[in-house]
Amino acid sequence: MKRAPLKIAAYVFLLLVATLLTQIGGIIIVLGTIAGLLVLRRWFRPAFAVIIGTALCYGMALLLVPLLAQSLGRESLPWRATDTTPLRPRNIGFCLLFRNFTTPELAELLRSTSRDFAKQHDGYQVDYLDACFPFRFGGRYTSGMLPHLSHWDGEKVDLCFVYRDRDTGGPARSPSAIGYFIYENPRAGETAHPSNLLRWDMAWLQKLGRDSQLDEARTRDLLKLFSQNSTVEKLLLEPHLKTRWGLSNDSKIRFQGLRAARHDDHIHLQVY
Repeated sequence: MKRAPLKIAAYVFLLLVATLLTQIGGIIIVLGTIAGLLVLRRWFRPAFAVIIGTALCYGMALLLVPLLAQSLGRESLPWRATDTTPLRPRNIGFCLLFRNFTTPELAELLRSTSRDFAKQHDGYQVDYLDACFPFRFGGRYTSGMLPHLSHWDGEKVDLCFVYRDRDTGGPARSPSAIGYFIYENPRAGETAHPSNLLRWDMAWLQKLGRDSQLDEARTRDLLKLFSQNSTVEKLLLEPHLKTRWGLSNDSKIRFQGLRAARHDDHIHLQVY
């Protein structure tokens, strides 16, 4: 009995974390708990029954949530690239955590632009990162996803820079397994902005995964393709990269300011 409050606190904490990470994870766990304790405990011990129930509810959610979200105006981005749609997540975790949803208009823009990019650069695909959650409840503080609250309305998505293999020169994935936090820092003579709580340097991480190298020319081409589309409102990018890549005259490519995360590790795309 003495452990009951601790177990309840741990359970509530798990619900909170699952909800913050996936929007619907808390609901899945609650439904799995109910299914486990009311049905599955006939054949399994309670704890194991809850785990099995939650796993079953999660599997059902992976199938049903995209259908429900689509009926409410959001679409799941592809889980893998194909010849006709060379668009994929940098890490399958973005899909498994329900962080790969956008409006149908943004989804179509990503598909069509990835095809145009693949035509220009044979063998290259577009990798996406965090998009938005499947459902909208109110505004950014109720529907936004951590750590970027701006991703709440289905009209934003983060994209990887384009990389190539240092040895072969062929296409490569982002050196970061999750697409974030491996920075393309300012060079000598370029403007460097100060670090703060939202603009981490993470110097200890920068030497990891450097078998791949930023392909500046192809990243610039990808930015241009998106910028030329009339539905795109803005693309967020650090000023030193905008200047380095000769994009200074493009009003859609903007600096996000010092009160937001750095954008020299990824591109933030936003449509009207």
